[in-house]
Amino acid sequence: RGGWSPQMAVYVKRRGRLGRIYMAVISPFRHGIVYPAMMRIAARRWPRYIAERRAVEATLEAVRRPGPDAA
Repeated sequence: RGGWSPQMAVYVKRRGRLGRIYMAVISPFRHGIVYPAMMRIAARRWPRYIAERRAVEATLEAVRRPGPDAA
């Protein structure tokens, strides 16, 4: 049902040698702890987000639909 799935993208712009060194040092921490934790949170919250989104879409559709006296 539907084509929704959570995705995550991270853009890191390194500035100079110190930035490259810093990113190399924290990379294992980011990839081993931070990103997996973020994806677990997203996976846990995703069903509720989809349910709320569908409810909003259904409400908007009902509002847009003309009533029986409209013509």
